Amino acid sequence: MEKPDMSNMRQRILEQVTKRNPAPQQCDDCGNIDEVRPYGPNKSCVCPDCAAKDPHGTMTRMFMDIKNMSEEEASSHATRFLIIYPNAFDRDHPDQFKRND
Repeated sequence: MEKPDMSNMRQRILEQVTKRNPAPQQCDDCGNIDEVRPYGPNKSCVCPDCAAKDPHGTMTRMFMDIKNMSEEEASSHATRFLIIYPNAFDRDHPDQFKRND
């Protein structure tokens, strides 16, 4: 039995950790220095406030990136997520991640 390529595994883990905990950078949309993610239009790096301007688009691009989904499948998941968590993009809402059941 072949041993798995651990250098590749380490690189993939490092990429995921870096995606989840990036250093503050300049937002491509508003220019503010904040935690940004590549979920804006055309994979631009956007801060949470700019991501909240288009929650469905942001969630669609996130699912495409993280879950490796097609755009159609990711859009469907984004719609369901936003129905279940309607306040997910409101950082000041006390029930930000409370389920809407």
